[in-house]
Amino acid sequence: ALLVACGTVGPGQLATVTNTYTEAAGDVDSSAGGTQYDVTKLVTRRIDNPPFGSYDTLQIEVTFAQNVVLPLPGRFPYLLDLIVGIGLDTDQNPTTGTILDCFAGNGGNGSWPGNDYYVFESGVPGQARLPNGNFVVQNAEGTAVGEAVVSVSEKVLTMNISLSTLGGDDGIAEVRGWFGNGVYYTDCAPNPLGSVVTRK
Repeated sequence: ALLVACGTVGPGQLATVTNTYTEAAGDVDSSAGGTQYDVTKLVTRRIDNPPFGSYDTLQIEVTFAQNVVLPLPGRFPYLLDLIVGIGLDTDQNPTTGTILDCFAGNGGNGSWPGNDYYVFESGVPGQARLPNGNFVVQNAEGTAVGEAVVSVSEKVLTMNISLSTLGGDDGIAEVRGWFGNGVYYTDCAPNPLGSVVTRK
């Protein structure tokens, strides 16, 4: 299910563009040890923050079937900690960028081509949670270009990425990702493989 909505605005502020993908629960890799993180909803938003008049933030919100536990800032994840890999196809062109693989979830195995940027938080050197608690944003060449500001509220993980970090993109991006714990991939979203595109 994919829902599209626009929010209310103040003077000079562009309406928030919201796209919501709802995924059936229970499609995790049941053979995985540790916390079997199960995505139930993926939401993307283009947001116009002050000074108003142009979109400046891409927000990605992921809801899970269980409470989210992140590794401590600056530390690698363990079996109970969530790991995240988000692919962003900012030019909506599958022939540019690199491939993001999904290894988790019932029927979810496969690949997403065309990722121009990534958001990472994993056990791979250079992709661990940063000391300030944020996640690393890398370009297709693997170079760190900025950070995703992260917050958690029970089952919901929220990441805010400045569009300037994404090369001044307009925020219309194909968003997809894999999730798991410090050892195992457990789910991908959208699943079966697809993308959530933040546009009206």
